Amino acid sequence: MEKFPKIVKVTQTSNQMLRLEFDNLDLHLMHPHLMAGMGSSIQPHHKLFGLFGGSAQTYQIKIEKDGSLILNDFDVYSAEELWKNSEKITETLEEKLRRLPLIEIKYQGEEVMVWKISEEIPQFVWIHKAFEQNKVWWVEKKPDGSTRKTESNRKNAIGIKTEKGTVYGEFGKYLVRRRADDSLLLMTEKQAEKDLELIGRTQIMNAKLNGKAVEVWQIGRENPEDSWVKSAFDQKKIWWAEEIATNFSENTDGSWIDDKTKPVYRITNSDKADTLVVEDKLHGKFGDYLVKDPSDNIARILTKEQAKKELEFDN
Repeated sequence: MEKFPKIVKVTQTSNQMLRLEFDNLDLHLMHPHLMAGMGSSIQPHHKLFGLFGGSAQTYQIKIEKDGSLILNDFDVYSAEELWKNSEKITETLEEKLRRLPLIEIKYQGEEVMVWKISEEIPQFVWIHKAFEQNKVWWVEKKPDGSTRKTESNRKNAIGIKTEKGTVYGEFGKYLVRRRADDSLLLMTEKQAEKDLELIGRTQIMNAKLNGKAVEVWQIGRENPEDSWVKSAFDQKKIWWAEEIATNFSENTDGSWIDDKTKPVYRITNSDKADTLVVEDKLHGKFGDYLVKDPSDNIARILTKEQAKKELEFDN
């Protein structure tokens, strides 16, 4: 059976169309059945559109686990229909990052963070830290290619300390930070569009663990909407944290030893979050699997390697 991308978010536009966000990160628009049934004479721009419930009706939206959609408790759309009968909206990388500010991004298989360089600095900790540590600084880049440091309104680029030396990035280019080693590199817009990989949103999946039915979520930056994962976040059963150090424990002779088996975590919702914590007991990294058993308990966190051996996913 052919599989289709699943919707993760549906919103109603001002002209009564459906704005569909799919788990592969695509964004589509679709006419609901009522509008489609009216024929081409009643399109959103038509002067009679408002007579057919245009601005008055608010849709009740329900997304099913199989990727289907139910509007107003009776109007059903299959995953295939939503994918095939909707129109894709073409987005630039900048537009997609603005829509999905917490999306996981990879470059050459490694997780990275990016900033499209401009006069406005977004509220990302790593960018402010880079300025504070003088890894990045404002410059004026002149037509002859020369540069000078400046904080004035004449700034039009940044200087960047990279592994290959200092480079200069004009507004519109991309500053890329590798999470693994905190190194920086510069990309043109064309390079970024070609080489940066945006990882699709992970969804709730049905599986079997030791022969028992469970639901699992592959841990990612954006949690699925209207799900037990979101509820667990809301109820403070799980939260994001940053690994900041290793524990120091007291030895038998009164000295202190660095116990690297027990990391220390700090709760944070910032871009530095790299760990999911479950009630101070379980810790998982991006790509690991959070498991919920039939009694609604969050039972385990499995690494990718463990999941391959222990989880049997439903097709």
